[in-house]
Amino acid sequence: MRAVCTDCVRTSGLLYKWQLFKRKIFVENPAGNTPSGVTGVFLTVVSSKLSPGENYRLYVSVRKNGGKAGNATIDLETNKPPVTGQCSVDPVTGDAMKTQFKIKCQGWSDPDLPLTYKFMYKKDGDVTSISSGPLPSARSVLPVGDPANDNKLYLLVRVTDSLGLSNQITLQTKVDLKH
Repeated sequence: MRAVCTDCVRTSGLLYKWQLFKRKIFVENPAGNTPSGVTGVFLTVVSSKLSPGENYRLYVSVRKNGGKAGNATIDLETNKPPVTGQCSVDPVTGDAMKTQFKIKCQGWSDPDLPLTYKFMYKKDGDVTSISSGPLPSARSVLPVGDPANDNKLYLLVRVTDSLGLSNQITLQTKVDLKH
């Protein structure tokens, strides 16, 4: 954000004070939320310091030393992640590198379309992508699950809106080694 004094003859010597409010409550340490500080012409707020789906009011006061202050406010609403729908895997049990598993999602919503669906599996701490795109389903053969955990394999589905905010769910399947 940038504060501009439209009727100032000279802009040198202006004093700026930025304040951030969340639900009409002053954010106690706005300087900790911004790398640019709160006393300059610019204010940069680190997006990870703001909560998703919240309303904020940004206020700036500008004055010359000893002069009358002018101020401005802007109301902001932060993006929310897609609303959790449902995902399922069919079949729930199958054979490694043989059974075709179908992962299907439905009921996800977000005003910031289109949604992108990323399907992955997690094995031995590593996450491997199956597919990614606008379709809410994917088909794939899968590797054998964790033998120490009854051949369970975890499937991850990350649904992302057009502004980059996402929600993720985990599914569980059993993938046996075919003898």
